[in-house]
Amino acid sequence: YYPAIGHLVRLFPEETFGPTWRRMAYVNGVFAAGVVVLTYLIGLRLFRRRAPALVACVTQLATGFFLLLATINEDIMPGYFFFMAAVACAVLPNTLSAVAIIAMAQCVALSWLFHSSLQFPGVGAALVGILLWSGHLRAAAWRVALFLAALLPLPFFSAAAFGLPRDLAVWSGKGVGTGWGGFSVNKIWFLGSGMAQTVVGGRNVGTIAEIVSLYLVPTIVTLSAIAVVLGVWLWTARRYRGRPEWRLAAGLLTS
Repeated sequence: YYPAIGHLVRLFPEETFGPTWRRMAYVNGVFAAGVVVLTYLIGLRLFRRRAPALVACVTQLATGFFLLLATINEDIMPGYFFFMAAVACAVLPNTLSAVAIIAMAQCVALSWLFHSSLQFPGVGAALVGILLWSGHLRAAAWRVALFLAALLPLPFFSAAAFGLPRDLAVWSGKGVGTGWGGFSVNKIWFLGSGMAQTVVGGRNVGTIAEIVSLYLVPTIVTLSAIAVVLGVWLWTARRYRGRPEWRLAAGLLTS
């Protein structure tokens, strides 16, 4: 993340775009624009119509966290771009070939190299998508093996290039021993609040007291809306289950 963003920031002249933190926001805006383009292409591939693809783009743009993170210097937007690129590599081709799987693996690896929180969700979602695309375990076996093998070279090369221990290539250890890592009942509250704020609000709610006193009703309403949208998405995916790209997208994006 640091060397890549450092080089990209230098492409924006300080005298025109301002100090480093502001230029980082411009870089995030570029990656966010890329996410919207990928959203359109994925929507167009799935629905084969422009209108639903445009609706998907507007929905992406309007969600609270995406709109916020596209306009500030927070660090997750480049990683999210590469995750969406991984989805595109899998969904856009007519078949899930070896080339598509290797390309998807590189994008998943880049996503977690830019932001470690995308490692397990990204890898897990990709595996579910591959399994559903294949239809049964025997057909999926070689694709899963190729995907997992293709994940490893880039992280290990990056660790070696920057003089880091090899174990950091596959596990950053971020958040271990802190409130960010592990499991607790409180995290169920934060999970619900975070999902709601992702769609509406975009606030960083740090305590359960805030959730209960200020955001409980908006959280319940938003989570209910998310549940309805998820139900429609799964119903649509079931309707088009005969098309492998739909099975793959349903597995990737639902997971």
